[in-house]
Amino acid sequence: MEKQIKLKNSDIDSLNRRLLELNSVNKWFELKLNSSIRFPLIDHVDISDHDIRIFIDVLNYVLVSIQDFVTVMIREMQSTNWNIDQAVKSIEPNGVFDQSKYKCFVFESYVTREMFEGFGVKSDEDDKNGTDILEEDCTSSLAKFTRGKYMRLVHQKMEYSFNGNLGQRKMLNEWQFSLTTKFLGSFTEMARRVWILRCLALSFDEEVSVFRVSSGCRFSSVYIKNVVVNSSGGGGDWLPVAFTVVPGFKIGEKVVQSQVYLSPAGGSKNIA
Repeated sequence: MEKQIKLKNSDIDSLNRRLLELNSVNKWFELKLNSSIRFPLIDHVDISDHDIRIFIDVLNYVLVSIQDFVTVMIREMQSTNWNIDQAVKSIEPNGVFDQSKYKCFVFESYVTREMFEGFGVKSDEDDKNGTDILEEDCTSSLAKFTRGKYMRLVHQKMEYSFNGNLGQRKMLNEWQFSLTTKFLGSFTEMARRVWILRCLALSFDEEVSVFRVSSGCRFSSVYIKNVVVNSSGGGGDWLPVAFTVVPGFKIGEKVVQSQVYLSPAGGSKNIA
């Protein structure tokens, strides 16, 4: 009986931590995320309902910030005279594009790959309670998540090229989160939103996993969504996958489609 009591107490402690985490997320939604694009939560729906529709809503909210960050990153590259085509080829050597504007999907693919790495894996930090607001607790799990992702995604050469120094890296290594540049501010906002989606995923009873679609795979509407829809409405769904732009998610037996860029028809030429 004493053993059973200890197990029950352990379960209660775990549930209390989860409740605190969800309350923190809800508070963060209500008070801290004032964006030009309002988060599209359905009225009277609690995040703890664990409905896949809520996950998709939060994911869409995340993707807005990822696209904003990619836009900022490309502008920084252009302003510092990066060779954009060379940068694209370093990520997707075999990429072929009908239109030059589609090359942004390569950078989006790179960012989502890094930001969703280890997404469904629970760490010791997830069991620690904290305010998880960067301005109030610079050593919270959110702060550690943000710092770790920055170090993975933003190479030292990239930061030095954009700023002429490694000051942002040094600042984050000292657990300072003063948003001194648009680049760092955009990155931090993106990390916040990915972290919230991860909190939501870890609160589900079902296992949540991430999947990416391999190059050359045939299109399947069950698992794949095309990021480019042709004006004819066909969407080129018969074309093979070139690369994954946004990973897909499995929540138990349910699937949230991966978003992919498809190889153009007869794509032997790269239109710059």
